[in-house]
Amino acid sequence: MDKLTAQAKERGEKAMVQLPNDVVRLAKICDELAKGPAEIEKDFAADFEKNSSGVNEKLMKLKTVTVQETLSAVKSLKDLSTLITLLVPEIHDGGNFGVGIQLQALKTLKETREGFEKFLEEPTSYHEKRAGFLEKVVEKTSMESKTSNVLESIEKEKTGTSKSESTTVSKPFVLEDSKEAIVALDVKFYCKCQAALSELRDSLLFVGDFIKKNESKIRTPRSSGGGYGY
Repeated sequence: MDKLTAQAKERGEKAMVQLPNDVVRLAKICDELAKGPAEIEKDFAADFEKNSSGVNEKLMKLKTVTVQETLSAVKSLKDLSTLITLLVPEIHDGGNFGVGIQLQALKTLKETREGFEKFLEEPTSYHEKRAGFLEKVVEKTSMESKTSNVLESIEKEKTGTSKSESTTVSKPFVLEDSKEAIVALDVKFYCKCQAALSELRDSLLFVGDFIKKNESKIRTPRSSGGGYGY
C-alpha cells in the first residue's frame, strides 16, 4: 500500500512540474492553427475537389493531435487530483479544519477534467455525419457474378460450369449543396479542434496558476494553525 501511495504521489509531482511545459506546447500548437474559417473553407474545398471520396487528411492529423493532447491533459489532472487527495490530512475530532483550499483545488480539477472529456465524443459524431454526406456524392461500384450450367460435349453428355462477372458503376447526380455540406462539416470540426486546444491551454494555465499561488496551503493545510476553515 505504501509503495502504491508513493508511486501515485510521484506521478502527481511530475504532473505538477510538467504543467508549464504543457501550456507552452499547447500555446505553440494554437499559434500554428491560427486560421480563420474563410481560409480554412477555401483550403478544404480545394482538397475535396482533388479527393472527394477519401478522408480529409489535414483534418485527421489535427484530430489526432487534439485527442492526444486531451487524453494527456486528462491524465495529468487525474494525477494531480490523486496527489492532492493523498495530501489531505487525517480527520481529527471536531472536523478537518484547514483543508478548504485542497477541496477547492479538487473541485476545480474535476470540473476542468470533465470539460476536457466532453471533446472526446466529438470525433465519432463528426465521422458519422460525414459518412452520411459522402454516400450522396461518391460513386458506388458493385460486382455481380453469375454461374450457369452449359453442355460441354454433346457426344459425351457432360455438363460444365461457366462463370461470368459484370461490374456496375453507379454515379449519382451530385448536388452542389452536398459538396458544400461536407466542406462546412470539416470546417466546423476544425474549429472545434481549435477551440478544444485553446481550452486545454487556458485551463491548464489557470490550474497551474491556482496551484502555484496556493501550493503551501495545498501541501500543508494546517501549517497556519487552522486559519483556513471549510
